[in-house]
Amino acid sequence: IGAGDPLQIPTPNPNNDSYDLTHNKFFTDELFDGNCVILNYLKECGRFEDDTPDLLKTICETHQLTDMFKSKEADINHNRHLTLTKNKRNEINRICSFRYCKNKEDGGMLNPDDTRIINKNDYSYGVGMLLVSDGNKNMYHFDEKGNNKTYVMKNKHVYKIVYIYKDSDDFDIYCLNTDTLIQDIPLHKIQNFFIPHFASTIDSVQGSRITENFSIWELDSQYFNLNRLNSAIGRTINKNLVHLNLKNKDKYFDWYKYDDHITINPLPNNNDPLYNTTWHYEIRENNKIIYVGLTTQTLDERLRQHWETARTNPRDEFHKYLINCNENEIKITTSDYPEPIKHRNKADAEKFENQHIKSYFVD
Repeated sequence: IGAGDPLQIPTPNPNNDSYDLTHNKFFTDELFDGNCVILNYLKECGRFEDDTPDLLKTICETHQLTDMFKSKEADINHNRHLTLTKNKRNEINRICSFRYCKNKEDGGMLNPDDTRIINKNDYSYGVGMLLVSDGNKNMYHFDEKGNNKTYVMKNKHVYKIVYIYKDSDDFDIYCLNTDTLIQDIPLHKIQNFFIPHFASTIDSVQGSRITENFSIWELDSQYFNLNRLNSAIGRTINKNLVHLNLKNKDKYFDWYKYDDHITINPLPNNNDPLYNTTWHYEIRENNKIIYVGLTTQTLDERLRQHWETARTNPRDEFHKYLINCNENEIKITTSDYPEPIKHRNKADAEKFENQHIKSYFVD
């Protein structure tokens, strides 16, 4: 078997033996009828144009950057960035989207006389800008003929803004992965389903490649380990495209350490002080009740949590519906109980909530 990454022959990470096919029973016994499996490094099988694999192997063996990478400073003016955290990703996307939508004479990509620019929630949107689908989600949408359609937004699919309507905040976008044009998408769905395609977290770009200059940020963080460094640099096709944001040039990067045991949480006791102050609430869309729930947080915190779930992992019907709503039309209020209620524990709180929900269906 030819592998395009010498780190897989075998991987130098002692905590990960996923590439050790020689001793993998499935490969040796099931696929190859007991024959020996040998992995060979073949450059033509990989994404790299140069000696980047050898440099990565050196980094993984020494746990430190080579001198070549130490001299390559990150630059916010690059169009592609990799980050450790979503907060940093969002910060860079705001900066880059604003820069993109500036007049070409001021270092941007657009001419405001020729196209419409929309600024909303610190993000800017202009024709030609790339967006990436943030997770696998269904978008419910009325097309230009008034038909109710469901569009399946696949995670990591890239879209291009091709038109912004002058008499509304609606967009036409084109999917580069599927050659699909979607028209008349309102701004709130653009912000709920997509993020600007300038910055991505390292964990979200596994298997992808970057063919232009890009910057890697937050390397000084204690959570930026050797696994992520190898993955981030490994997205390139050429070492000269990589630029790093690192103050401590001699930082020693450790492999991520997996727990060698499983911790089992003890059974909760009958009394949980967390539920001494429990709010029972309703969520309404234009004064129509769409959800009833309970929380030990403040109502505003709970609503923000619902939006975060809808945008990142909408598995239940409520959050799949919420992601398609306009945030300005969604309100959270206390239900029939304007003051918090004291419950003994979560079970008592949920039992009370179930009885409360039934009251909404009584004639």
